[in-house]
Amino acid sequence: MKDRRRLYPLVLCAAMLSQIFVSSVLPIAEAGHDCAGEDCPVCAALASAGRLLRGLSLLGLLLIALFAQAAFARRFARAGRRLLPPRTPVALHVQLNN
Repeated sequence: MKDRRRLYPLVLCAAMLSQIFVSSVLPIAEAGHDCAGEDCPVCAALASAGRLLRGLSLLGLLLIALFAQAAFARRFARAGRRLLPPRTPVALHVQLNN
């Protein structure tokens, strides 16, 4: 079960990296093509690859921001627990009489 939870993110990451690689190679390979005019399929593919790369870069920035926010929140939560004393009757030395 643990192996599957580790495998799925790795497969997703490999798929995204392969998509980025393919989308990056296409403009390099077709940089000097003979354009056929308005309905050029190569130009349409280049525009599509550019849109995909822009979308994936925005997704990457969003993921980096979310992971950074989670890391900072975890770090400050840990620091806050050390700075503030616990608020329990035992820690406050309260004697409970029945």
